[in-house]
Amino acid sequence: MGLNVKEKQAVTREYTPRYQKAAEKEKRALLDEFTRLTGYHRKSAIRLLSARPVKEVLTVVDRKTVKLKPEKKRSDNRKGKRFYTDGAIASLRLA
Repeated sequence: MGLNVKEKQAVTREYTPRYQKAAEKEKRALLDEFTRLTGYHRKSAIRLLSARPVKEVLTVVDRKTVKLKPEKKRSDNRKGKRFYTDGAIASLRLA
């Protein structure tokens, strides 16, 4: 029988700092152990364990506390036309 969601989250919190500090050889061993324990696919496990925490920005809008997502930088070499202006993107973030 596998782990439930809460148990998987607890195991992930336990393994994340160890994985991020480990050398390449140790990472392989940790990944093997983690995937065997949780049942995650290897690539999903790598994404989970490598992810850095995102800082949430809290602000007050109309007397309500609102969480803002950090702005993502658009890479310079990205192709394609922009659909929204910077102003429109900023107002959508507040919504």
